[in-house]
Formats: sequence, structure tokens, C-alpha cells
Amino acid sequence: MDVIKNFVKRNMARNRKRTIVTIIGVMLSAALMCAVAGMVATFREGMLTFYRYNYGSFYGKAENVPVANLSYITDNAHVTRAGVSLAVGTAISPNSNADSQNMYEGNPYMYIMAFDDTAFEDVALNVKEGRLPENDTELLVNELVMPKEWKVGDKVTLDVGHRELFGEDVAIEGGYFSKDRIEEDISSVLEMNDDEVDTVFDLDVLKNYDIENLVGDHIADAVPREYTIVGVMESPNNLVQVYGRGGFICLTRMKDMDTFSAYRDTDAFTANVFYTFDKATKYGTYNAKLSETLGVETDWYDGSEDVGKVEEETTGDSIDAKMVAPYKGSINPSVTTEKNDYVKILGGVGDTAAAAVEALAAIIIGIIVVTSVFVISNSFRISVSEKKIQLGMLSSIGATKRQIKKIVLKEGLYIGAIGTAVGILLGIFVVAILTVVVQILIGDLLKITFRFVFPWWVVVIVIVMSAITIYFSCILPARTAAKISPIEAIRGNKEVKLKGKKLKTGWFTRKLFGIGGVIAAKNLKRSRRSYRTTVVSLVIGVAAFIALSAFLDYGKEISVMMYGDWGYDVSVTDSGGNDEQQLNNYKEYEKLSSIEGIREYSLLRILPVDVPGNVVNDNFKDYVENGEWYMEMVVCDRESFNRYLEKINVSANPKDAVILVDTTTMVNEDNSYEEGRFTNSKKGDVLSVTSDVYGDNEDARKNAGEIFEKDVQITEVSDVKPTGIRWDNYGGYLIVSEDYFGDNLPEGLHNHGLYINTDEPAELIDSLNEVLKSDGLREDFFMENIAKDRSDMESLMLLISIFLYGFIIVTMLIAVTNVFNTIHTNMNLRAKEFAMLKSVGMTGNEFNRMIRLESIMYGARSLIIGIPLGTALSYAIYKAFAKEVDFGYSIPFIPMLIATVFVAIVVWITMHFSLAKIKKQNIIETIRKQTY
Repeated sequence: MDVIKNFVKRNMARNRKRTIVTIIGVMLSAALMCAVAGMVATFREGMLTFYRYNYGSFYGKAENVPVANLSYITDNAHVTRAGVSLAVGTAISPNSNADSQNMYEGNPYMYIMAFDDTAFEDVALNVKEGRLPENDTELLVNELVMPKEWKVGDKVTLDVGHRELFGEDVAIEGGYFSKDRIEEDISSVLEMNDDEVDTVFDLDVLKNYDIENLVGDHIADAVPREYTIVGVMESPNNLVQVYGRGGFICLTRMKDMDTFSAYRDTDAFTANVFYTFDKATKYGTYNAKLSETLGVETDWYDGSEDVGKVEEETTGDSIDAKMVAPYKGSINPSVTTEKNDYVKILGGVGDTAAAAVEALAAIIIGIIVVTSVFVISNSFRISVSEKKIQLGMLSSIGATKRQIKKIVLKEGLYIGAIGTAVGILLGIFVVAILTVVVQILIGDLLKITFRFVFPWWVVVIVIVMSAITIYFSCILPARTAAKISPIEAIRGNKEVKLKGKKLKTGWFTRKLFGIGGVIAAKNLKRSRRSYRTTVVSLVIGVAAFIALSAFLDYGKEISVMMYGDWGYDVSVTDSGGNDEQQLNNYKEYEKLSSIEGIREYSLLRILPVDVPGNVVNDNFKDYVENGEWYMEMVVCDRESFNRYLEKINVSANPKDAVILVDTTTMVNEDNSYEEGRFTNSKKGDVLSVTSDVYGDNEDARKNAGEIFEKDVQITEVSDVKPTGIRWDNYGGYLIVSEDYFGDNLPEGLHNHGLYINTDEPAELIDSLNEVLKSDGLREDFFMENIAKDRSDMESLMLLISIFLYGFIIVTMLIAVTNVFNTIHTNMNLRAKEFAMLKSVGMTGNEFNRMIRLESIMYGARSLIIGIPLGTALSYAIYKAFAKEVDFGYSIPFIPMLIATVFVAIVVWITMHFSLAKIKKQNIIETIRKQTY
């Protein structure tokens, strides 16, 4: 045993270069597996942190559970934790009748909920100011209903009761239905024709309904309760608070189940339960049984998603029943269960993103293992080839086949142990660095805090996979070594076993490259196995580089399409409304455009217009209705329109200029995209434009000037849209200045938005918010930080690039170690051959020419196979993208060029490095020397 160990150690030390190169291959393989598995663990932990922070750490929620049935959940054998929330009651928000920037229209209520200790621990709550309540007299107020005059520490008195509608109790989940809204619904029904109403309402009953005495959604049996405000929280996520429920949740702490509730004597006296099972992976099974107990049906389309029973709509002839029917689901909601996304990651059930990441990691590790087995196996095969004479001598003095086999396996054990240990340390370092990079690039984008984690199972996976890699790398060379015949090994008569015909080279090679080319070609045929190994290693690298480069290119094209250079950094749009609201909003836009920090802006309005259908080209003739074609006239502010004219190189009077933009992207049956135009109109054509936005009485409105009619002459046709118009409008645009109409702007204009360029988008948005809040219009306007979206997408693409190119680089490094190992060893084994060639008169120039030709043949064969393979893979990637978005296939010429240069450099450097020492050797000594 000691003899084998010493023999292996001495042989490794004697061939230290090959040993080091092999260890580097194992190290890179282990480090890459370690980095991949480590980043998956980091990503998983980041997702768990994200879901804990945003959604809580419970597994599921049962909603509207009758209080009497809570024990069905809390006493369940598989439920380890159960947090309970109880509806205390509903109060009118102090903001409901005030000019508040915080209230959403139609949400006038404060829903006061009592959480028990477990619910406060497991539910995601973000306290922005103050603390959590400690008893049932303290209140955590939702920021959306926090009046300006309230402060943390104040004592407030609220009239708390329960909601009623049509004489029925409304649960806290019910949407708000004011008297005005119900009257509007009834009035709209009364305007219908008889044949439109028969299947919905009894028209005769509605006509006789006493609307004057209608009572809408209101609070009944209210009693005053005093609370101390101890904190302000963000509005909880939709597992706790669903918008559209008529109000916003505020929280107190549950003293016990006898906590005062205005719903105690109503059908709405229910609780919500946030529960956790003992096994996350069994969520689907356990929740199905729990749902069955609660009388809830389970939808198994994703294995564990649960929904409540749909109650039958109320039937009958009474008007109350008819009117309640549309709101039935909001008045008496049934018990439902809902899965928290936290359990998806924790239990690995149903989360697409996590599953995709883990599947990709498994594929990458599989590629690493296959590549590494190929590379490292070749290294051990070379090692066996080098030691054939030694192994033959050992066999001749009594070494058994098992002992010979053990020599190779022992060497693999030493190399694997060293390479894996160093690789794990390197992998840990890489994961630590990548975690910081990931946090910087996409932490804010995904709203996830990534922290360095390296669980023990990652180390176990890497050790196991490395052991598998080393074993399969060694086993075939070990079996080959065990079969070596002592006589044949010592004589070396099986080292090369080729027939002369196989070594024959054509006259073309001799004519083109001379004797050096003939020798180079014969050597590659003679060393076919080493030659093939080198070529395959390079082919893998070349194909992977071309394919993944294509993947990144298509990803970048999609990111440009989604968040490309739209010409602005911040957009402000409004929620619309009637003509008066549109006019008031436009005045607000003009005010916002004067805020400090705006470099330039575009303020756009839209006028829907019709043009004659005969201008439409043949592709869209079928879409012409009543002989007219719909377009939009975009009215730009004066300065932005002048910039637009400069951008498209049009010299015209801005007051008269009309620019037609009617280009569109047509999707063919094969999902390919084709540029086209809606119309056949050209520069100088006159279009009869009509805007009719007020209904059917055309003559009366025309006489009143409410129909806009004008013949417009097209100044230019362009495919460039003005700043603020991102997408193709179905029909096209007519772009004009606000001066085009003079002082007589047509009615029917509606606001499109304000589009701003600025150096500080985030700071500007804060300033815009302040102005809107002070004017009481914050909820009427929407802002989008396009610059941040664009930056986030660029960061995401950069991160993907880092990972993919990192994978390519490490894969290429593994391939390069194989190339270096193969060529370097091959050159050393041929030292005697080279010395003999020099001894018979081969000059230095001829020798160098021969080596260069071998390099060319290595590289050429690699590129001849690798480039078509990589191109085929890039086309497959293109087809995968084309299922959603087809940009057309482009041959990856630049990656091909880079791959060609890379292969040439790698092969040339490796060969010349290997020959540097050989060139210095003495010819006589080299010929006399026996190679071991």
C-alpha cells in the first residue's frame, strides 16, 4: 500500500506541470459548481426574505371563517401556528369629507381589525412611524387614512359600528356602494331598451322603485371608542388588505376573543386566520383537507391553489333582491383560503421563478460535469500513456491488475481532493463577490436584500458532484492501465497502430504547405485521439460562446423595445374625466412644467379624428367602417413641436405644419414582424378631418360648433414619433402644434400627458408629488420614472451578462486547460521525434512552419465544427424568442470573429509555450533519452 502511495506521489511531483493543470481543471469545475449552487442558495434566501417582508411568514390564510369554527384550524394536527384577526368594526375616515391627498375615491371607511400576537409576528407589516399596538386601546393607523392633523401619541374618538346595505350586514371585505352609485346604476338601467333589460332586471319594478328613499352603504349601531395612535403603517399587501373594499385597514391588538366587535350579532362576525403547517412541501395536501373541513372547494390547477365556493345569485321578483344581486359577493362573502407565496419558495411548490432558476442551475451543473469528465478523463488518459512503460515494469515484477488500477484511482483521489478543496474556497469567494454585485445591480429593482449565504448542502453537492466527475474521469483510464501487457508496454508496440494508407496525405497538402505540412497532417492522423480531444474542447467553447452571445443580443433587443430611449425620463399622466376635469388637469400640467429641475418637456393632448377610408392601403381595407378611418391628432406644446420638426429635418411654419406618422409593425402568421403603413397618403396630400365625439345628433352639434371639421395638408410623412408617443396607434397620428388651431381649440381634446427630461428623475418626482399634494390632486395623476426603469433593465441585462459570460469564461478555461494539457503533453512526448527531424536537416524555419501548420489545423477543424454548431444553437434561441417577439434572425458574425481570434491565440500560445523548452534541448541527448 505504501509503495503505491509513494509511486503516485513521486509521479505527480515529477510531472508537476500536468498535475497542476489537472488540479486547475478540477478546481475550476468545483468552483463553478460551487458558485452556481451558492448563488441559487443566495437567490432562494433573498426570495424568502422578500416574501417574509412583503407577504409574511405564514403559509396560507382562511378568510371569513365564522368565529365559532376557528377551532377547525387552530386545533388542526398539521397547523403549527395560527394567527387570528378579528373585525372590531368600521368607522368613517376623518378624511372622507376632507380635501385629502391620501384618500382613494370610493373608500371612505376605516376598518379596525384586531390582531393577536401570532398574527402580528407572522403578517408583513411595515411600520413607518411609531410602534405596534400593545393592547386593544391603541391603534396603528394606515397611512392612506391618516389625517394631516393626527400625530403619533394623539388620543382620538371614533364612532365604530357595522356596515349595512339594503338592510343586510356587509362584511369588512365588501366594496363601497354609495347612494349616488346605486342611483347611477338604476338610472343607467332605466335608459335601456326593454329588450336589453329583460335578462338583467324587471324594468317595470325599477321604474316604480322609490329612489328618493334609497339608503346606500352606511354604518349602523355605531358607538364611540377612544384610541391612542401609536404608529403609522404602509397599507398592507393584498393578503391583508384588498383595494376596492370601501376603506383601509387599521390595526389594534386583540386582548382575547371577547374583544368588542360591532359585528358580534351579525352574519359578518367572522375572523381571518393566518396559518402555518408543519411541512411546507405538504401544503397542497394539508390545505385540501383543511379546505374540505371548512367547506371550501379546492382548485388543483397548480397543485395547491385554493378558492372559495361561488354562491348562487339571489333570485326573486322583489326589487331589493334584484338590486342586491349585483353586490351579493361583497355583502356575504363565503369562506375562502389563499396561499401565501412565501410557501412556494420554502416548499418548492408552484413558484415559476424559483423553479426556473433551479432548473437552469441543474442544467449548468450538468454541463459542467459532462465537460469536466471529458477534460479530466483526457488528462488521466495522457497520464496513463506517459506511464505505460513504468506500469508495464510494475506488472512484470508482480503488480496485480487491481494494484495498477488503484494507482490511477489514487492519483485521481489526490488531485480531486486538492482541486475540490481549493475550488470550494474559490467558489465561496466568488459567491460572496457576486452577492454584492447582484445586490448593487438588481436589489432595488426586485426590492430584495441579497445577503451572502452558503449552506452546508452546497458543499455536499459540490463534493458529491466532484467525486462523480473524478470517478468517471478516472475509471476508463484505470481500466486501460490494468489491461496493459508487460511485454507490449515495455516494447511500446501498441503506442501507434496505424496502417500506411491512413497516414497518406494528398498532393494538395504537399503542394500547398510543403514537407512541413505533410508531417503536420500525418502527425494529427497518427495522434487522432489527442487531436480529437483538443478539437472537441475548443468546439464546446466556441459553440457556447456564439449561442450565449446570441441569447444576450436578443435579450438586449427586448429590453430596448421595452425600455429603450423613448426621449424622456419622467412621465406624468392623469386619470381622465369629463371636459371640465380635463381642462383643470391641463392647467395643472402647465403648472408642473415650470418646476425647477426640468431640462425640457413635451405636453401632449389628443383629438380623435376620422379621415376618408379611401386613403387606407390594401392591408387594412377590411377595417374601414362606414367609409371612415380612425386616427389621432396629437397636439404638442409649442417648444416640443419645434424640437420635433428639427429632429425630422422639416423646415416649415409650425403654425401650418402637419406631420403624418402612420407606420406600424404588422405581425405575420409565423409571428415575424414587418414594417408597414396604414395609409397611402404622401407629402402634399389633403385629408378631410372630422372629430365627432358627442353622440348621434350630428346636425345639432354641427350647428353648435361641436363637430370639428378641417381640411389638413400633409407637410411631411415620417416614421418618427414625437416625444411621449411610445406605441403604434391603430390608425396613425397627425402631429400638429398647439398654434395650429390658433385661439379656437376644438372641443373633445383630452390630455395625453407631460413627458420630461431631467438630470435628477427621483428628486423631480418628489417635487411633482409635493405640488400635486398641495393642490389636492395627488390621486388624479400617475407618475413613471422611465429613467429608473431603463436603468433597472440595463442593470438586469448587465447581471445576466456577468453570469452568462462568467459561465462562458470558466467553461472556456476548463477547455483551455484540456487543450494545454493535451498539446503540451503531446509536444513533450514528441521531443525525440522533433530532435530526429532536426538531425536529418530540418531547419528552424521549416520546423516553425510545421508547428504553425499544426496550430492552423487544430484551430481550423475546431472552427469548422464549432461555428456551424454555435450558429445552429443561436438559431434555436432565436426561434424560442420568436414565439413571443420576432426581430428577424441575424447571423452572429461578431461572436464568430471573436471565437476565431480566441481559438487562434489559444492554440498558438499553447504550442509555442510547449515548444519553448524543447527548442533548448540538445538533439543527441533528446534522442538518447527514454520517455517515461
